[in-house]
Amino acid sequence: MRHFIKYDLVPLLSMVAVCVFPCVVMYSRNADEAPASTMLPFMAVFLINALVFFLIGLLFFRNASRSAFFTDAAMLVVINFCLVSRQIKELLPFWHDRYLLILAGILLLALFILFMRKKPDLRAGCILVLVGFGAVTVMNLIMAVPAILGSREARRGPGPEAGPPPPQFLSEERPNVYFFLFDEYGGYENLLTYYDYDNTPFLTELENRNFNVSRTSHNTEAVATDTLVPNLLNLSYVVRVEESGHKKAVLRDNTFLYRMFHENGYDVNIINHVDYLGTSGMKVLTKNQTRRTISEYLMRNSIYNKSQRLRWL
Repeated sequence: MRHFIKYDLVPLLSMVAVCVFPCVVMYSRNADEAPASTMLPFMAVFLINALVFFLIGLLFFRNASRSAFFTDAAMLVVINFCLVSRQIKELLPFWHDRYLLILAGILLLALFILFMRKKPDLRAGCILVLVGFGAVTVMNLIMAVPAILGSREARRGPGPEAGPPPPQFLSEERPNVYFFLFDEYGGYENLLTYYDYDNTPFLTELENRNFNVSRTSHNTEAVATDTLVPNLLNLSYVVRVEESGHKKAVLRDNTFLYRMFHENGYDVNIINHVDYLGTSGMKVLTKNQTRRTISEYLMRNSIYNKSQRLRWL
């Protein structure tokens, strides 16, 4: 046991720190909207991948610190391959992923040969890796605490159904109603003022088809989608910019507008981009759309983005 603690524990923890680090950082940046569980699939993928590298390294190096340090270097390539390649492509348009793959392969091969010949003791290197990545991981977890607390508060708070009862329509007729909500689509004045584009033909065609079009509507409470959409779908200012993303997500589900039509005898169909809108009681016409997760972003940045087999995560 003493031998394990002295020689093997820190190298193993350094690998864990390297694998957990990108997951926690990505979660910290999105903790206001995404649950921690969405980072777990790819955290498991990274840890399993690191274990495979480590066991292969032990077969050749016969030393835990060398195997762990080589694994740390290899996992940094795996985790950040596509992220680094995209950054290079912005500077060098002719760049291809295979160039980075060849370069990384050469560097890892050189490191492998060095470890085989020199047989260095890399416990100190593993300590540096553990301290560096571990410290950043802990700091990002601390930064995510307010969002985590906000998530619990949002789950305890009243939902949209706690508001006033929806009104009953005066007419018993139920004509089809279409409500289009285009994210980041400039209104008439916006397009004309900032882009010198007259959108009159499109808007006139909508009016000819009996759509209600406002050419002067505007808002002052926010510019972000996650604040505007709950307010629009609840026909009231139910959230503010500074409130948590979790509360805004709760108020996108079973909204006042949906309930108003449901309680007046309508079936409500919804075309939902990447499962952004709440779908309670809805007939979803885009069931193939799934919510983006932290694991999806981790995959996009990693070398696994070149494989179709892990897309389901």
